[in-house]
Amino acid sequence: MSTESRVAREVRKSVPGSILHSFALLPQEPLARVFATQRARYDPVHASMTVPHVTMKLACVLGEGPPATHEDLITWLIRECRDQRPFEVQLGDVGIFESCSGYGYVLYVAVRPTPPLVELHDRLVHALARAGAKTAGLSIEQEVSMFFPHLTLAQGLSVAGAQESLALAREEHVASTFLADRLVTAHSVDGRRWQVVGNVWFCGS
Repeated sequence: MSTESRVAREVRKSVPGSILHSFALLPQEPLARVFATQRARYDPVHASMTVPHVTMKLACVLGEGPPATHEDLITWLIRECRDQRPFEVQLGDVGIFESCSGYGYVLYVAVRPTPPLVELHDRLVHALARAGAKTAGLSIEQEVSMFFPHLTLAQGLSVAGAQESLALAREEHVASTFLADRLVTAHSVDGRRWQVVGNVWFCGS
């Protein structure tokens, strides 16, 4: 999530006034409610800005050619993902890492990088790059190689706050799975508060 925030800021600086686009997998109920409750407890500020999610493509801005609008993007993604099958997302342990952008520590739930998950991420990165989308600060190769799937519970924590939150989260955490049956798209004008605006369902068989 630290990389996501840094990239969003860099994209905003490189293309002022642009709309940022992001792509994620969302757990279904009741798991989504569990994570939302944890996020509200550990990080109420950021919990109000996004829903619990697993980022599948770092924030980017669209190019001049198609897809030029978010509506075009949805249509384009439906075509790109027409053969995508639903797959299981496997959630692992709770952990913490230090933000590379200097904004404290991140509390997260690990997501196992299974082949379907990695393949979808890499396909999105390459396909959006071909369509002219721009992700500031990273080449295609860098974005692919540094993919670290996870679900953020809190960010911007102090060392002590991160350790305390980690201990509490581990007490109630149970490894689980959810079915990824759609790609959720969101946009933002400031790189902080995100609004879900579309779903691309996985209909492959």
